[in-house]
Amino acid sequence: MGDVWLHGKVTMDQLGISTLLVKEADIKLAESVRERLSTGELP
Repeated sequence: MGDVWLHGKVTMDQLGISTLLVKEADIKLAESVRERLSTGELP
């Protein structure tokens, strides 16, 4: 019983970490796109 709970907690922690990484990547992407738009690199 304890092992199942522990495994579930680890999985949730991993999901939380990967979600955070995805969000950070999205923010960086959005920032670089915004910079390109402001400098006129993108049409």
